[in-house]
Amino acid sequence: MSKISLIFLIIFGGSAVYLGSQVINFYYCFYEIEGLREFQAKKGEIFKDSEIRDNIFERVTKLELPVDDKEDIKINRVDGDVVISLKYTEVLSIDFRGKTHDLYVFPFNPNVSVPYK
Repeated sequence: MSKISLIFLIIFGGSAVYLGSQVINFYYCFYEIEGLREFQAKKGEIFKDSEIRDNIFERVTKLELPVDDKEDIKINRVDGDVVISLKYTEVLSIDFRGKTHDLYVFPFNPNVSVPYK
């Protein structure tokens, strides 16, 4: 009985570590992009919207975030503030017996609003 319990404990622990590492990666990428957006927004007086969008999209592509188009990065200038938003979702999934099973969808919809004057 103790061997069966140990096997289940190892399977459960391994699964938790595997899934936890995926979730940590989602949030690491989110905070990295958030910091980049804040930096780009602070330089809003210097950079054009197209340059800001290109810089952010380049990093998004390197991080392999599920953003397909540069135009998904919304940039608005309102009352001396640069507002940058990027909405995307990450899916926590596992592959089992040749099929992909989605366990949870993490929606990310951060806004960064920084004065540039």
